Amino acid sequence: MTAFVHTVLDDQSRVAYAEIHADETAVTATAVLRRAVTWFATRGVTIERVLSPPG
Repeated sequence: MTAFVHTVLDDQSRVAYAEIHADETAVTATAVLRRAVTWFATRGVTIERVLSPPG
C-alpha cells in the first residue's frame, strides 16, 4: 500500500501538522488544509498565505 504524508508547516514557528492518506488528490489535500487551519488556529497561529510546490 502506498501512503502519502500531507504536511502543513508554519514558516515562522516551524510547527507542523501532518496526516497520512492513501492518495494525494485535490479533494484530500483540501480537506487536510481545512483541518490544519483549524488545528493551527487553536494554537494561536493565523494563516496569511499558502505556499505549495509546483506540481
